[in-house]
Amino acid sequence: MTAMDLLPTFANLAGAKVPVDRVIDGKDVWSVMAGEAKSPHKNLFYHRLTNLEAIRSGEWKLHVRDGKPETLYNLAEDIGEKTMFWQTIGMWRGN
Repeated sequence: MTAMDLLPTFANLAGAKVPVDRVIDGKDVWSVMAGEAKSPHKNLFYHRLTNLEAIRSGEWKLHVRDGKPETLYNLAEDIGEKTMFWQTIGMWRGN
């Protein structure tokens, strides 16, 4: 879930409609917050200003720097992002 989900979620809770004259990328995530459903987002892209910082797909999160892979984490096994996946399988750039 991201901040873009706030508008559709709060609109639903208030009984309001989201604008239809523009694209709203967010989703109503109330059922996710209530523990009744999984996230409606297949992938999440994390940006800082105009720079792509990370991509999350399922249990995987890839951090990028200057458009190149930097670190990969398996969030199902390491939610705190302490151990890079490449290290757990004995593989790292340059090896």
